[in-house]
Formats: sequence, structure tokens, C-alpha cells
Amino acid sequence: FRWVSAKVELSGEYGHRALVGGTLTANALAGPQFFPFRHHKITPWGQFLFGEGYYRNMIPAFGGFPSSTVSSRSFTYEAGLGLDWRLKQRWDLRPIEFDFVSSKFLSTAPNQVRQSNYRLQIGVVYKIGKH
Repeated sequence: FRWVSAKVELSGEYGHRALVGGTLTANALAGPQFFPFRHHKITPWGQFLFGEGYYRNMIPAFGGFPSSTVSSRSFTYEAGLGLDWRLKQRWDLRPIEFDFVSSKFLSTAPNQVRQSNYRLQIGVVYKIGKH
């Protein structure tokens, strides 16, 4: 089964906007990662992860109005493709990863739609386990 592995991904973003507060989103996802051509010096892969997402929007008190914080948790999933380039036995360089991430925060609000985004990233990978 060297063509499949388990992946855990923790991610988060925070944006601060001077007078209008800040927004935090965080995801804790896990699922299978597939290596259709097994592991080589350059290895293409695909993944499907799922788990929980967290959203929080904080607005400070201003002009006589009180502060406000809205938060929500949601089932979140991510589907993606990428390419790994082996540097050493356990270390890879990830020159490209393209993901589609989807959540449905504030689902109790009427007519609330899914929040979906594409993400392009690069990185370094450390592999745990037998290769």
C-alpha cells in the first residue's frame, strides 16, 4: 500500500482590519493521500481531506457601539493535487499544491451558502513512517 498514506493538516489565517476588527479561520483536516505512480524522485499525488473548520469575526467597540464577536464551526472538506520533489529520504520539497477548500459557516442563518476557495501553495514536507 505504498500508493496511499494518511495525511493530517492544520491550517489557519488571521486578518486584522484597523477599525473594523479581525477575522480568524482555522481548519483541522485528515484523510487519504494517493500516489498513483508510487514514490519516485518527482512524485505527483492527490488527496481528499475532511474535518472541522472554525470561523471568528471580531469587531471592536467604536463610536458608542459595543464590540461584537461572531463565531461558527463547520464540517470542512478539501480536495487537492500536488507534486513532491524528494530531497532526502524523509524530506521533500513541494513546488506546487493546488487545493479546493469548502465550508458552511453560520449555517443557521437563512440562505447561507458554502464558503469555497481555491488555494495555491508551496512548502517543505517531512515524512513519518516507512517509505
